[in-house]
Amino acid sequence: MQIAFAARTGPLARIATTDAVLVLSASDRALFRDVAVVRLVSQDLIERFHYAHRSGGASRRLARLEEAGILEARPLHAVGRKPVRVYQFATRAIAAAWGDPSVPTVAQCRMLHEILTARAYFALGRPLGFRIATRLNEAERFLFESHCPDAVYPDRAGGQIVLVEADSGQYTARQIREKTRYWCSVGFARQIWVQPAGIRTAPVPESAGITLLRL
Repeated sequence: MQIAFAARTGPLARIATTDAVLVLSASDRALFRDVAVVRLVSQDLIERFHYAHRSGGASRRLARLEEAGILEARPLHAVGRKPVRVYQFATRAIAAAWGDPSVPTVAQCRMLHEILTARAYFALGRPLGFRIATRLNEAERFLFESHCPDAVYPDRAGGQIVLVEADSGQYTARQIREKTRYWCSVGFARQIWVQPAGIRTAPVPESAGITLLRL
């Protein structure tokens, strides 16, 4: 494969396999950086945040990136919603080249949950230091015990850690209360809860430190 690349994308020249010539754009690189943060990004988010300037949309460009062996598309089916396409890195080697050490494949049963986390990442302005649960260190995991959040990030104003939790409809009101109370008890009062819009979900307690996003 022949690729024109910036320093950050150098490893891709050795990993992707195709006969096509692909010149990686700034938009491509921005997309890869976001995939490295949240693992899965849906096509509607890609259309809005990476290729809004393309008059024909993102479909053709994404198809090229798939052909190059960089991205892989998967269908996401959710009750009450139209199926959507979500994108992840095609291989572990591609993911590692962009700083994502985790296995890129996400189980089907976890996809909606992780896409909600990704939607929160974009809705919050793609905050620096945003880390999903698989990137938490051992000390953090020990602190959270069985109540590990889906993501964390430092607030830009004062550096306070904010927890992000996605609820795709599986939580009961009691489970939500238990999580919010536990996190507050160990010093994490700032919490972002994310639930899908348009479906019935358990209520999230109202608090000065708790924000609910319906996405």
